[in-house]
Amino acid sequence: IKARLAADYDSSPGQLLSRTAFIRSHNLGPNSFIPILRQQTETARTCVLHTMRWGLHGAGLRTVANSQSVASGTNSLWVMLRATRRCVLVCQGFYAWRKKDKKLVPYYFKHPDSRLVLLAGLYDTCSRFWTGNMVHSFVPLVSNHNSQSRCLTPVVLQTSAALTSWLDTSSLQWNETLAELIAPSTKVDSLMTNYQVLSRIERECSSSPSMTLPISERIDGIKAAFARQPTTPSRAQATPTRRLALKPGSGFRGAAKTPGPPGTSSASKRRRSRSPSVEIIDQPSSPSASAAVRKRQRLTHAVNTTRRRNA
Repeated sequence: IKARLAADYDSSPGQLLSRTAFIRSHNLGPNSFIPILRQQTETARTCVLHTMRWGLHGAGLRTVANSQSVASGTNSLWVMLRATRRCVLVCQGFYAWRKKDKKLVPYYFKHPDSRLVLLAGLYDTCSRFWTGNMVHSFVPLVSNHNSQSRCLTPVVLQTSAALTSWLDTSSLQWNETLAELIAPSTKVDSLMTNYQVLSRIERECSSSPSMTLPISERIDGIKAAFARQPTTPSRAQATPTRRLALKPGSGFRGAAKTPGPPGTSSASKRRRSRSPSVEIIDQPSSPSASAAVRKRQRLTHAVNTTRRRNA
């Protein structure tokens, strides 16, 4: 991270604090530990990377801070933190929800040149009364991307000058320049590459590099599913099943089309077409017809017997 910051924004932070708490992931959310860039002290200009927990725990769990509320000073907590506890969340990209076909779908945002993404935030430090340990936590600033859709987007610091201005707390004062940095803007969609991803990001336990890929490029996406279709026809299409018919005295023969018994209905024909591949063509169609066949066979047998006796 330090090397990327130096190359992308000409910023050289010092040591990394709480290194063991950070776990790399492609899907981080509240209560995750993330490297945060902040000043080493409130008046010093030296920056450090400090791994903090996402979500302020000092005054109830707060996972985000609205930039308009921070700039206007309507919340006493933000007024206390915005002057001396400003920080920057360092990441490769972020997810945001957008409205598409009357539904909210997740999109992934990143810089076109693949440089690190810097998100403005506020941090705080408090102690646990039962252990006395210090807890460092932060919240990212968000703004309304569109007043009609009410989609929240993190506040992105686009330049190294914006990074320096936001982290500089030496004056211990809030000013209009800082308020302009976090003002709501609709330029995020045009300045950053964004595309739709799967809704699996809602499950924080899910983390894989494919989560940041467009839906069309995923190995389990729609485009990939069509690409995996076989180029040759399937076995059922290439070698259709031959229906075999059995006639008395003639053995088996291939029958492409077999006429049904006289008087059979269309429903009966449909049932015959779905029958197994081996069927009997001249079988009786009803119990009465079966009795007539047996009677004819008995008469024929009696006639043949009489002829043999007379001969």
